[in-house]
Amino acid sequence: MDVINLGILAHVDAGKTTLTEGMLFQAGCIRAMGNVDDGTTVTDSMDLEKKRGITIKSSVISFEWNNIKINLIDTPGHFDFLSEVESVLHVLDVVVLVIAAREGVQAQTRLFFRKLSELNIPTVIFINKLDRMGVNYEDLIKTIRTKLTDEILECQRYHGVGGKQVEIEDIPLDDEELQMKLLLSSETLIKKYDESQEITTKDYETEFIHLIRGGKLYPVMGGVALKNQGINSLMDMLTKIMADVKPQMDILSAYVFKVDFDQKGQNVFFSGFSAELLLSDKMYISRMMNSADWFQSH
Repeated sequence: MDVINLGILAHVDAGKTTLTEGMLFQAGCIRAMGNVDDGTTVTDSMDLEKKRGITIKSSVISFEWNNIKINLIDTPGHFDFLSEVESVLHVLDVVVLVIAAREGVQAQTRLFFRKLSELNIPTVIFINKLDRMGVNYEDLIKTIRTKLTDEILECQRYHGVGGKQVEIEDIPLDDEELQMKLLLSSETLIKKYDESQEITTKDYETEFIHLIRGGKLYPVMGGVALKNQGINSLMDMLTKIMADVKPQMDILSAYVFKVDFDQKGQNVFFSGFSAELLLSDKMYISRMMNSADWFQSH
């Protein structure tokens, strides 16, 4: 089974933890969505997290979607805990960058996006809270293009934005308007077009995935996480663009991104870049690189 390490990043209060709860609910991991204000969410387990209604420490929870295992790594959104986010970025295969529809692109959104661009991490932009009064979708898209990147591809159409009932329509890859936008983003497709070669829907899909994986194109999706709107489509997109990504089978190498302690002892969380470990295998760490070492070497 394919495995994806997924990160969800957002400015505080954009709805990151609610989106996480929605994914777990849709995947059948929980019977009901928790509430941030009530302190009943799965990923915010610390007393201080429940009290303040924010994520402080990274947490990991796994579920399956479309026959792919997703390791969802929930990260803090508050600026005070940015170091927790930085330690996680290097193990992620794909990221969902959440933007609150009314508040739009904020300072920390730009900081996150700059880091993601530097690391070439495939990123899906998710516009949350489309039902909030005062939302102007067209203005928000212009802001994203101006403050983040012009290399975006809108993958949905919305009706009733800014009202209680938002309708979401996924745009298929055989849509002519979407194909034209994708064509203008791809040197490969442009070359085929200039040479009067046939471009099939499969060609568009292949290049679509290639551009996203290479950090050269950012799909834009949206919904209302609190109402479970847009979440299934988002997870379908994530599994579609990251399917069949296999680790290299070579000498074992991995990156430790979290060390936690509980009553049973020390728990070390890591992501492997090559080779694999099986249950009950033993691994000996000769030296653990700290964050200062990493930044000096990069």
